[in-house]
Amino acid sequence: MKSIRVLLLEDNPDDAHLCLAYLQMSGYQLISQVVADPQSFQERISSEPWDIVLADYNLGQFTALDAIEYCKQQGIDVPFIVLTGFGSEELAVESLRLGALDYLRKDSMRLLGERLEHALRDWRTRQEIKQLGRQIQDLAKFPEDNPHLVMRVEGSGKVSYCNPATRNFLSEQNIDDGKILSLFPLDFAT
Repeated sequence: MKSIRVLLLEDNPDDAHLCLAYLQMSGYQLISQVVADPQSFQERISSEPWDIVLADYNLGQFTALDAIEYCKQQGIDVPFIVLTGFGSEELAVESLRLGALDYLRKDSMRLLGERLEHALRDWRTRQEIKQLGRQIQDLAKFPEDNPHLVMRVEGSGKVSYCNPATRNFLSEQNIDDGKILSLFPLDFAT
């Protein structure tokens, strides 16, 4: 069995029970909490980590989209699947645009396990892409932050980049950028 932490935002106890039952039938061992109002949701989402939030679209004055927006504002990075008893294409598009990974009508709840698996796989891929983006940004900053002299020399012998440490060194030594190669000759012969 696959263990998963599910926060279910649902105000209908029958729908909540059905949702959790379908997940268990799909092979998930659940650690779950059902909340039905904005205050309880905000309390639970902030107090412990969740693998996914399943959120009923309409809870009166509070919607799944409000829950997604709250998490964005609080910097809580968690995947969402929006559930609804009534659906429209516009609602589905809006849910996905705001950050939900999936949108499922409650009359298709039997598909929840499959859709959850797909959403979590998509979520992991997105997290990996974010991590790679952060690594690329760190690598891009490396020359700028490096206290050692770093410069890029093109195949023609032209210096196209000097990091701040190199610029400071050249400035302190009163050396013009164009004379760098006369001080540090490079052999481009292969």
